[in-house]
Amino acid sequence: MGRRIATSPTEFTILLFVVLALVHIAIPVRAQIVLISGWMTQPVTLDGQITTAKEWSDAIPADLALRNTPGTTISARIWIKNDLKWIYTLVAVKWPAKDADRYDYCQIVIYYSSPRKIGTMLDVSGVRGDGWTYDRYGIEGGDWRDDNEMSPPGQVDVRGGASYNGTHYLFEFGKPLNTGDRYDVVLVPGQTYADVRLRFRDNSDPNAPDYNSWPTLRLAPIPPLIDTARPEHGAISGVSQVDFKASVSGHLSKITLFIVEKEHNMEFNVKTGMYEASLTLADGTYKWRMSVLDVLGNTTSIPERSLTVDTTRPAVTIRSPSSGEVVRKSEVLVSWEALDATSGIAKVEVKIDTSDWTDATGKTSYVATWLVEGNHEVRVRVTDKAGNVDEKVVTFTFVPPPWYVTYWYVPGILVAAVVGIAAIRSRRGPRKLATKPTEIKHFKVVRPPRPPRREELLKELEELYRSRKITETSYRRLKKKYETETD
Repeated sequence: MGRRIATSPTEFTILLFVVLALVHIAIPVRAQIVLISGWMTQPVTLDGQITTAKEWSDAIPADLALRNTPGTTISARIWIKNDLKWIYTLVAVKWPAKDADRYDYCQIVIYYSSPRKIGTMLDVSGVRGDGWTYDRYGIEGGDWRDDNEMSPPGQVDVRGGASYNGTHYLFEFGKPLNTGDRYDVVLVPGQTYADVRLRFRDNSDPNAPDYNSWPTLRLAPIPPLIDTARPEHGAISGVSQVDFKASVSGHLSKITLFIVEKEHNMEFNVKTGMYEASLTLADGTYKWRMSVLDVLGNTTSIPERSLTVDTTRPAVTIRSPSSGEVVRKSEVLVSWEALDATSGIAKVEVKIDTSDWTDATGKTSYVATWLVEGNHEVRVRVTDKAGNVDEKVVTFTFVPPPWYVTYWYVPGILVAAVVGIAAIRSRRGPRKLATKPTEIKHFKVVRPPRPPRREELLKELEELYRSRKITETSYRRLKKKYETETD
């Protein structure tokens, strides 16, 4: 007899793994096909036809070989696309005209979990050759029923159509990603579903096996969308450091800021939930935009925006009154000139002494009235559109003119004369009729009081200066003026 070789359990286990590895290498494994859903940009008419040349131009076609149990193969081409709400499918199945039947159908089966096994729940969507749609719920290895036949009943949410052109079936159907029906799987953009079954059924022979393919389905991710971007278009910054921020939704790979012909990567801030970049810019006006790159290589941008940086104060100059000027009227004209080369003037304000600020935006002058005798202060404040402020102040003195040169002197004398004459006549009583020619009386003309002499003016000026009602500068100027004038 031959000698028996004793083998330990450990050696047997190692030998078994080696044999399995060799078998795995010897038997070729077919790579699983991945159906990549395109992002929907073209509308779909669910009529079982390629309605327009662009209708399915946004989908990525994939060629599949559908096999039945005996090993017979038929060819099919499939297009799938989705947006935020719907998924659409177009399947072209090559099929001989002699076997075409309006009850032939095509379905897509998506399993709730992976890997699939007996008892795994599944969701079925499809359409028949006559346009009848399928929306079913089932169990792998068990019963499949239309959603509206379940208890409690659901609803049929699939829409579609089908046609046959002599060589190919065209099965076209669509379904919401989230129908709200308890019997439908909820599909999410950007997600991959490992266990998917594409099924074609030849219903002309009830005993004929199904033609199947088992691809993986990857839904198109949500294209990135820039929800908000700051600064706003036309914004003006009063500081040189400008913060750029963006709120972006969707499956993105990179967000870039373009400004001054340079690119700047924007980083995600966990605290704010926004993509941010901070740049230091010199005064001036800039054009900028943001661009987002998604995981599929598509880009989304916002329209170009403008930004003005202005860190320089505006310039204001008070033209009148001049500093230290003595005015003789109780109203004074305040005039100024304001300039800002970058952002422009936004507001102009004027203030006399302790009064409130008066808005004079858009003006270059202001008349201050009802001035009291003495020293006064006028301020002009200018604010540019970036919030920078400049303010200037001048002082002046108001000295009332002598009484005899006031505007009311001559009218006052005339009024006094009229009143006096009226009073004299009223004392004489009513006028009597003359019996003889009226005697002409000669009236003596009384001259008005003479103007004060130079000595009197100088004395009055000296009293004003000693009582501190005028400044020393004003005192010296007026004294010189009176001394040079002739009586």
